[in-house]
Amino acid sequence: MEFNLEKCKDKGAYSAKPVKTVHLDFTGIRKAFKVLEDTPILLLIEEDGFEIIVHKHGELMFKNPGDMEKMRKVAEKVYKAGLQ
Repeated sequence: MEFNLEKCKDKGAYSAKPVKTVHLDFTGIRKAFKVLEDTPILLLIEEDGFEIIVHKHGELMFKNPGDMEKMRKVAEKVYKAGLQ
């Protein structure tokens, strides 16, 4: 899936946004990742040292950003789990 990964406006986090509109299935994401918070509109998950806010509309917010390539790989895993 194609997405853009860039710094948020406040530069405190990074955001991955799908190029096309998506609707993520939280059930698949819950099965694949450690869930820290679970609400009807977002999940807070932990993966590979990152805390990630996952929105139903497909945006991922990396709360504690790090290596860009590592974030890109984690985002791909999240999208794969949420789009099955």
